[in-house]
Amino acid sequence: MSLEKSVHAKRLDVYALRFMALLAINQKKKIVDADIVNKATRLMDWQLSVRRLHDPIDSDSLIGKTEERIRRLLQAGPKKEWELKRLVHVDRTGLWPFMQALRNLQAGREIKWNKVTKNYEFLKGES
Repeated sequence: MSLEKSVHAKRLDVYALRFMALLAINQKKKIVDADIVNKATRLMDWQLSVRRLHDPIDSDSLIGKTEERIRRLLQAGPKKEWELKRLVHVDRTGLWPFMQALRNLQAGREIKWNKVTKNYEFLKGES
């Protein structure tokens, strides 16, 4: 278990150890075997990804917050425009900040529109 050194990974190693014991008891095992370790590790990996996705966004503007929401959503995988609108809650924030955030991220070469799949995709340092 080589955890990253970030605020999102705090205490996950301790939680993993505790979950190993709980998972072993739940499966009526007397020892923690490789299967239990794998399950606890997968659970902590999931917890880390959830923490990253739902970390509060620190931005001074609505467009900046929307850009960061789009970044986080696309890092998890390509999304159609309607999915992004729903997940970013365009009904609350408005269409103009959403469209401006998309234009900004495309101009900054952080995301791209895939014409074949008709999805927005996150560019992982491809610029």
